[in-house]
Amino acid sequence: KIKEKSGTLPTILLADDDDINHMVFKNFLGAFEVDIHSVYNGKQALQKIQERKSMGPEHQYISVFLDVEMPIMGGIQCAREIKALVDSRQIPNLPIIGQSGHGGQEEIQKCRQAGMTHYLQKPIAKDKLIELLADLLPK
Repeated sequence: KIKEKSGTLPTILLADDDDINHMVFKNFLGAFEVDIHSVYNGKQALQKIQERKSMGPEHQYISVFLDVEMPIMGGIQCAREIKALVDSRQIPNLPIIGQSGHGGQEEIQKCRQAGMTHYLQKPIAKDKLIELLADLLPK
């Protein structure tokens, strides 16, 4: 369990259009002291990221988990837009983790090309999610 020096919890952004996936994700990460902000599409994820742009570093997301296929704006488009914000230095570097039920190399490559740094295949294995989060949390 890790808390940042400021006393605020590290915060993760989860964008997924399925309520069950939100519940599973939060259940899996219950052992960690993290805040999880949940949204249902890429447009909402970008809005949340934009809202935090002007806040201090302790309020920035430590990572964003994006479902690849969502209504309004999917994970691929959202990842491209987040990467553009990072590249233009509007926001700090933000690990982007793609999530999809499709596990082929083509899907993984598409995610990487969009700027996703990691990929998890659904259904997400608890041990893989915890291992990834442990690597992403501030030390």
